[in-house]
Amino acid sequence: MAFDDAKQEFFVRSGRGLENLLAAELKTLGVAKPRPLASGVAFFGSLELGLRVCLWSRQASRVLLILDRVDATDSDTLYRSVQEICWEEHIAADARLAVQAQGLNDQLRNSQFVGQRVKDAIVDRIRQAKGRRPDVDSQRPDVLVNVLLRQTKATIAIDLSGEPLHRRAYRVPSPAIVAPLRETLAASMLAAAGWGLSTDKPKRQGATFRAAVDNQQATDEDPGYQQPARTGTNCQQAEGDTDLPAAALSCNSSQQTAVNDSKKQIPKPSLSFVCDPLCGSGTIAIEAALIASDRAPGLLRDYWGFSGWLGFDGKLWQALLDEADERAEQRLSELRELSQPLVLASDIDSQALQVALTSAKRAGVEKLIDFTLADVGEYRFPAVLAEQRGLLATNPPYGQRLATTAQLPALYAALGGLVKSHSGRMDAAIITPDDLSEAYLNAAFGSAPSLQLPTMSGPLSTTIRVWREEVAEPSTEGVGNRAQKKSASVKQTDNTYAQPETQINQPGYHAQLESPTNQPGSHTQSEASSNQPDHSALLEAPDKRENQNDWGEDRKDSSSLKNPSVPLATDFANRLTKMARHREKWARRAGVNCYRLYDADLPDYNVSIDLYQGAANTADAEKRWLSITEYRAPAEIDLALANARLAEVLRIAPAVLGIATDQVFFHRREKSKGGSQYSQADFAGNSAVHLIEEDGLLFEVDLASRLDSGIFLDHRITRSMLRQMALEQDCLNLFAYTGTASVYMAAGGAKSVTTVDLSRPYLNWAERNMSLNSGRIKASRRNLAMSDTNQPELQFIQADVLRWLHERRALTYTAGNRTTDNESHSTSKGKSSQSVKQEKQNRPLEKQNRQLEKQNLQLEKQNRQLEKQNRSLASKPEQVIRSVSVSKPDSIPRRFGLIFVDVPTFSNSNRMGDKTWDVQRDHVELLIAVSRLLTRDGLAVFSTNFRSFKPDLEQLSKAKVALKDISATTLPPDFKRRARIHSCYLVSRMN
Repeated sequence: MAFDDAKQEFFVRSGRGLENLLAAELKTLGVAKPRPLASGVAFFGSLELGLRVCLWSRQASRVLLILDRVDATDSDTLYRSVQEICWEEHIAADARLAVQAQGLNDQLRNSQFVGQRVKDAIVDRIRQAKGRRPDVDSQRPDVLVNVLLRQTKATIAIDLSGEPLHRRAYRVPSPAIVAPLRETLAASMLAAAGWGLSTDKPKRQGATFRAAVDNQQATDEDPGYQQPARTGTNCQQAEGDTDLPAAALSCNSSQQTAVNDSKKQIPKPSLSFVCDPLCGSGTIAIEAALIASDRAPGLLRDYWGFSGWLGFDGKLWQALLDEADERAEQRLSELRELSQPLVLASDIDSQALQVALTSAKRAGVEKLIDFTLADVGEYRFPAVLAEQRGLLATNPPYGQRLATTAQLPALYAALGGLVKSHSGRMDAAIITPDDLSEAYLNAAFGSAPSLQLPTMSGPLSTTIRVWREEVAEPSTEGVGNRAQKKSASVKQTDNTYAQPETQINQPGYHAQLESPTNQPGSHTQSEASSNQPDHSALLEAPDKRENQNDWGEDRKDSSSLKNPSVPLATDFANRLTKMARHREKWARRAGVNCYRLYDADLPDYNVSIDLYQGAANTADAEKRWLSITEYRAPAEIDLALANARLAEVLRIAPAVLGIATDQVFFHRREKSKGGSQYSQADFAGNSAVHLIEEDGLLFEVDLASRLDSGIFLDHRITRSMLRQMALEQDCLNLFAYTGTASVYMAAGGAKSVTTVDLSRPYLNWAERNMSLNSGRIKASRRNLAMSDTNQPELQFIQADVLRWLHERRALTYTAGNRTTDNESHSTSKGKSSQSVKQEKQNRPLEKQNRQLEKQNLQLEKQNRQLEKQNRSLASKPEQVIRSVSVSKPDSIPRRFGLIFVDVPTFSNSNRMGDKTWDVQRDHVELLIAVSRLLTRDGLAVFSTNFRSFKPDLEQLSKAKVALKDISATTLPPDFKRRARIHSCYLVSRMN
């Protein structure tokens, strides 16, 4: 086949929403009139131009050479239409073939069937012409045919790329890397931010390329040029229609308008360096280095879809490769004179960083990248880059595959702090599936993103957001002006993070780029050392590395602040530092591992900060996490100011406490509409489950997916009190949550522990907590002189607590205990009058009993199902405690010596039907019901977090219920700043 003098039609695929970025890139490759469509760009040009795009396009995912558009009304019509194409001129009889089909219509409803029919038509045509038919190879065929079906037309094309172009052949596969960013998307993000963007035409190599390529510009300038002839039907090069690729049919007007609008905003700034502080496997850093070094992204690929195509010109391809090698060598000679790093990449994961380094070596750009093992919150730019304009480009964890949603705010705040820490101009480009990042990076830049490009990252809908510093920044009261900060000299002595004076243009970083020796800390040439960064310490733990970065600068104390955007941030840092030092000493003496560090100590920083430490002898040993909770600011507080202060909290707290940024979990509380309960507003993402230890017991906490972690730290003393009171008692835990109090009571020597909650997930959590402590409970009971066979009976019941209490009262009355109950509540009216009164009370109870009998039958059925599960649990060596999820009513104690009731403030759960729960309104009814299930000398502990709670002592006294306030004695030292964080009472029956 001869393509020298003919313009061919190409369609280059890209990510949706990135079409104009790709079109801009194609112009730099010599494409005169690229036309952005949905998910790609169409253009006409020579075969050499199509091959150049394959080799040089960094953003394209596939390059398709359009052969024809055929009728695809039905299966037979499609077969006949495809068979009319001269396939023997494209595919050899002994070649390997594959067909990829996309799209459906009314008659052709299965893309696999469409591909099968097209394949049959191709091989039948070649067999008729050559006497042999090609084989099928779905992995790496010699020729890959692409079929795109839209309505009654099918676009038939040769896929010149063969496999997606994001496969650059430098990536090192590793199980340590989850969901890596595609190389093409990384290149698109860099292009959107202006890194390496150029409109220069590629250099030609004279006679190396075909004269038709050199002469095409004059034709392209003619606005009235016709579509070139194409090989297609009946093997004739007849003029076809001027239809564009069928993909254009899927591009609606709103999408096209968005693409056109974004095209106008594509920048061309001069950027000196790129930094990815969350580099992971290094995709963004490597792509930036490939761009900077003018290396063709396809140089390392060993497979192309055109290599087995009969229209392929090997000499032309070799000339393109030679040109690419020459350009890379020329650029390398220029980079040897560079005295500063081009690309900075850091990550806290040493395994990921090792993969990134190995991939960079395979790509041939490791000498252009400064890899650093560091947390994003502690990373600092080398002083050699001071006053240089940089680009922070990163792909943060999304909260769906790599991190939890609650961890993202601290990461975003750290990115904003990194932007502000640079004394030169700084732009930023990030890819996220949500707009959470804007609250924190907007505070750093003083403006919203200047460019937003919605696109896809794998199956996730994401957006490329770009911030540019040239946007004017409005001054906000209380928020530092970034422009003023930039004008300050980096030599000032009162700035903790001021960089040392450095000669930017001195010989250095790349002066001996090809030298195998590598010693950090020097920026001058010497015979003994080179200036490329040292990567030998990547796998060392951060605390074992020298207190010096790869550029010879002293690493500063991570608790210091550089130019805080909020003037009071220094006060917050000082306060947190003081409290952390004080609480650490107290916790060490008291044997407390998880505690509150800060509780809105400063009014402008209305957050609480809790420290959690992993349990010893578990996978979480020596790990630490922060849980930061903010109460949403009132409407009268400026939102930008509130976000700026919150960003400082999220940035400063991990630095002060020496905790990695990705181990900080953020939540926000706000008042619910119409109620007094605080609810989680923003986060319900993935879980982050860890094990902690309290008072010798293990508990499972989830710091991410729920507002509360699974253990209320302010009830630490209350749980200890329950443990002491539980000896030889039948215990009941109502509104049990995750069952922490149940575990304490079991460890305290309880005869039985009944755990009741409406939530099945919480009950499951409570059972896991109990199972975790089976051995510890046994050891604790042994210390109480109890035999190993004397283990507590454990009951886990899913029920509405109020309803369950009334049902238990009814069972207690009808189980032969009427006299006992009446005697404890007898009056001066005598036995006869009491009997009459009791008869009246029993009438409604008889109706309840009939209902309970029906419920008992259902419970028995559930028990039979659960007994099988319990036998499985009991068979495990560590499972020494017998546990049932639902018990028959007769197996539950009629009365309890100890009851714990930690009530929610408000509830309107669907499981409650039309009822709602309000602690202030309903506590009297609840406490009366609880008191009726107490033994004669039994006690109940009642607790509520409703700060305005006032018990109705008069009504309770009339019902013979005694209440004693013990709130002050149950408040731990780390919660004494807020004395009303909970109210706690002892409940007993009046005799």
